[in-house]
Parts: sequence; structure tokens; C-alpha cells
Amino acid sequence: MKEKNESDLRIEIGNLKKEMAKAGYYSSFNNKLDEIPMKRYIPVDLYLDTDDKSALKKLNKVIKEFLEELDLEISTDPEIFKGSIIQKFWAVTKSISTHMDLVMKIAKSLLSLRAKRTNNMEVTRTDISDASSKLSDTLKLLKNVPNISVRIGSLLMTKSTFKDIPVIQVKNLTKEETIIIDKKPSILNNPRTLYKNLDRKKIENEIRKKMVINL
Repeated sequence: MKEKNESDLRIEIGNLKKEMAKAGYYSSFNNKLDEIPMKRYIPVDLYLDTDDKSALKKLNKVIKEFLEELDLEISTDPEIFKGSIIQKFWAVTKSISTHMDLVMKIAKSLLSLRAKRTNNMEVTRTDISDASSKLSDTLKLLKNVPNISVRIGSLLMTKSTFKDIPVIQVKNLTKEETIIIDKKPSILNNPRTLYKNLDRKKIENEIRKKMVINL
């Protein structure tokens, strides 16, 4: 079993080196990396404020279905951290594509989002794909897990519970917000303050106010 895993890892590293070489080759002709057709890797992060592995199993099932709809498959073995469940892995496109192809697929699945109330729950979704709907519904149905964060590339879906009422929110992250999460992924571990922490301008203003007070 160990030999098989090591063999799979060597193959994966070999494939990654080929993709990096291809990117280097095209970029040497001043091509933008986003426009080069190649395998695309995106980060996937999950946070559940529970140690219930059955909840993680249910969520992972629908996330896999959603990834498949985006022409993505799990590339690395998911890392799981103890206590509240924090899971991280990378997904990769099954076929060759450009960065914009992937961005458009994610955007298309969230294109017609708008807030509405259903069964005492605020849900940010209407005309999204079946897989997106199923992912949102799964977050609602995990009643024993009050707070959840799911980040798939530039897509962010969270569940926060206030006074026993769960609120599902879906957001297409901007480039700036993606950078904030990449620099400080721990902000995903608190869905209640996540959107506030993504407001870069607000954070910068608060820092300026503190500096003025200190002066």
C-alpha cells in the first residue's frame, strides 16, 4: 500500500513538473499564464465547528459532486486537523483549460444568486446549478453543525447560526479577497466574522483610526 502511494505521488509530481515546464515555455513568449491552456489547480478549504466525521463525510460527498460539475477532481489527499474539523486539499481540472474557463464555470453556477427566505432560513440562492443547490442544502441539513465554511477556489459558501437560525451565504470572491484568505486562511475558521475580515478597506480604516489615536 505504501509503495503504491509513493508511486502515485511520483506520478503526480512528474505531471506537475510537466505543467510547470509548459507554463515556463509559454510565458517565455510573453504569454499571460491565465491564458495558457493547461491543468488548473485550485485550493479547497473546509471548516466545521464539530468533530463529527459523519458530517464531514456528507459535506465531502456533495463537494465532490460540485467539483465534478466544474470539471475538477481531487488532486491531493485531504489533510484533516483535529478538534473542530479543518480540511484542506487541492482540486485539479480533468482536462486542459485556461484560468478564465474555470472562473467562468464558477461564476455561471452562481450567476443568478439573490437572497430569499425559505423555512425560516435566509438562503442566498435561486437559479444555481443542481450541485450548487445540493451543497447549500447540505449545509442547512447539518443541524448539529452550527457554523461551516467552504471555500472552493474563488467560491465561498458559509453557514452561521444566530439564535438557532442558520444563515447560508454564498459569495464569489474578488481577487483581493482571495489574496486575504491565502495570506490568512485561519479567518475561514470563524464564519461569523469571515465577511467582516474580508472587508480590506474597513480593516485598513480601523488601522488608520488606531494610528491617529496613538499619535
